[in-house]
Amino acid sequence: MNIQRLTSLGSLLLLPIALASGASADPATPAAPATNAAPIVDMTPAKVDAKAMALLGDVEKATASAKGLTADFTVTSSFDPEKPAVVQEGAIQYLKPNYMHTDAWLLKKDETSGQMARDGAPITIASNGKSEWIVMKDGEYHQSDVDPMGKGLSNGYDPSANFFDPSRSALKQIDDQKQKHLLVSLTYGGQQTWEGKKYDVVDWVAKPGFNFPPAMTKKAPNGVVLYTQHLYIGSDKLVHRQAYDYNFGATGERAIRNVQINPKMTAKNFDYTLPVGAHLPKPPPPPTPVLANGVAAPDFLATTSDGKEVHLSDYKGKRVIIDFWATWCGPCQASMPHLNNVYKQVKDKDVVVLAVCVWDDKDSYAKWVTDNKTTYDFPTVFDPAGKGGKNIAGELYKVSGIPTQFVVDKDGMIAASNVGYMGETDHRLEAALAKTGVDIPVPEAPKS
Repeated sequence: MNIQRLTSLGSLLLLPIALASGASADPATPAAPATNAAPIVDMTPAKVDAKAMALLGDVEKATASAKGLTADFTVTSSFDPEKPAVVQEGAIQYLKPNYMHTDAWLLKKDETSGQMARDGAPITIASNGKSEWIVMKDGEYHQSDVDPMGKGLSNGYDPSANFFDPSRSALKQIDDQKQKHLLVSLTYGGQQTWEGKKYDVVDWVAKPGFNFPPAMTKKAPNGVVLYTQHLYIGSDKLVHRQAYDYNFGATGERAIRNVQINPKMTAKNFDYTLPVGAHLPKPPPPPTPVLANGVAAPDFLATTSDGKEVHLSDYKGKRVIIDFWATWCGPCQASMPHLNNVYKQVKDKDVVVLAVCVWDDKDSYAKWVTDNKTTYDFPTVFDPAGKGGKNIAGELYKVSGIPTQFVVDKDGMIAASNVGYMGETDHRLEAALAKTGVDIPVPEAPKS
């Protein structure tokens, strides 16, 4: 799944997470941010019903054997019971290995009739087997290459995430949840009637593989978030409906109707032309320059998780790596193993790390520290300004995005700064330390 899909659709497809094989592969994210910290693990064995497993095995076989599919769909999502649910409808066309076309309309209540009606242009996701287009309501589009075998291809509207990609099947997800001790129960819910037809229902309860913010977690009984799915399996052995809820009040449903398996379609049915007026995204504004190299690093006050005060000036005469991050920031979390590895190599070389949690709330920070106390060795502190006020990153260091790192030399001057994280090959921090006289090995890039 490409990053454009994730950012473009995240605010519209408020879909459940556990149905997708991994958060990064799902075309959508929850309406409220979740942290990447590992959830608390319960080693109690999950309750798994053999009939439920057999039914999901039938679903996997039927999905694998189907060559094509057409259907109408609806998606309903609500992360706040006090606000109207988000409702979408549309149609899907699938043809293996990697052809797809989806049109999805956001529904809005008509003020005159009181009825739900389609609001403007659709969101379109189309693949002609070579390229994939995501076209938003306003005509903004993103284009990317498509895997020849459809790996990662999904539109997020179908109750099953694995029509093109078998690695995302329910059984694969359950196996992963078992290994991580996240699965709570998988049971057969009997035959139930939905819209006049009978379906075999599988009830699936698991802990999410991430942590929600404390404001949501505290609404869950005993502070333990559970994600429950009810999968309605039709006589064709496909999942026609997925009703779900998080036990802090979020609910939703994905459903397909008028399902046709293996209709007469060829690759020509998936030829696609961008609509008139379609346009690429506007380039983002250039980032605001951070505090320049060669100037004195401003002193600041931060606090540890147990309330102790820490000042940058406490480390006068030492080299300091200042790392600005937040619990909700995915790239920040992705960069931390690298920071930890660097810290282990420099902690005995008169180098200090101050990983400053900024633009965040204190409860989220405290929980992150608890969840990661055995994962990372470097010290962390919290900006008392929280999400507002005169924060350290923005006010003192002119930071507009995180993660951002500064390397301060022994004289208290900024020697280098790095904005963002570019993955495993990002060794700008090592290069910055070298400017201050601290040399550590940089791993060789893998040979192509």
